[in-house]
This record gives sequence, structure tokens and C-alpha cells, in this order.
Amino acid sequence: MAWPSPNDYNEHIQSPRNVFEDAVLRSCLPECNQLGLPKPRSGAFAVAYKLQSPSPIYSVEFEFGASGFP
Repeated sequence: MAWPSPNDYNEHIQSPRNVFEDAVLRSCLPECNQLGLPKPRSGAFAVAYKLQSPSPIYSVEFEFGASGFP
């Protein structure tokens, strides 16, 4: 089974209430770019999203699978 692509994460983070089990994360909204799409911050093995809520700001990170690593 293949790992989800960065685009898969981008699509799912648009609806936090449908993705997360945690009540606080479900109430957050992702930071978006000028096109209204979630703004990812990505590196070699992960993509992170800034989630905004009425009080603190949260970060959610999804890690990618990498060949050669356990």
C-alpha cells in the first residue's frame, strides 16, 4: 500500500472536522494562501499545517514514508 501523497494531505486538511478525532483540532481552520488553499510547510519527510483556533494556534505534521528507513 502506497503512502498518501502531499496532495492527499492538502485535500483532507481542508475539512478538519471530518479528519480529526480531537475536538479542539476539529474546531480549527487551516491557514490558507491567496487561492484559499491550505498553506503547507514541507520538508524531505513531512508536511506541516498551521491550524488557527479562537485561542492558541496549533501545528499539525504528517510524516511521509521514506525508503531505507524503518
